[in-house]
Amino acid sequence: CYAIRNSEVIHETVENTGADISRSPVEKLDRFAFAYRNEVYLYKREGIKGIFHIALRTPLHIFRVLTRASGQKLQRIGIILINTLKGFLFDPDIEYLQNERK
Repeated sequence: CYAIRNSEVIHETVENTGADISRSPVEKLDRFAFAYRNEVYLYKREGIKGIFHIALRTPLHIFRVLTRASGQKLQRIGIILINTLKGFLFDPDIEYLQNERK
């Protein structure tokens, strides 16, 4: 992660109402794969509290898909389950940069 003081981020979305796999258009479902994987990776580092969060969140999100989604329910549930599992297996190498300040 780098911090650039003068950087500017432009979000070119019409509206930002939060990410909800149960209501997202089919053409945007692919973006949830990394979201689920990365969230599990972060929460599992919190120990039992994080595991508890994942254990509650996963069936809740599946329930939302089953009750809210208008199409592609199996694809949505697959994204949740597959990428939750990938999050438990995800263990990236961290590359540290040397501090070049003198």
